[in-house]
Amino acid sequence: MPPVKHYGCFQFKDGTTDSLIAECFAAMEGMVGKIPGLLDFNMPV
Repeated sequence: MPPVKHYGCFQFKDGTTDSLIAECFAAMEGMVGKIPGLLDFNMPV
């Protein structure tokens, strides 16, 4: 089966700190290699 790319869009509530947003994306990036088939994670710029 060929690789499939998934895209997610996130909108955080007003007042959400940059550090909390960074923590969320770090947690998602930490799933790479722990979830079968999840080979890469790209964060927004």
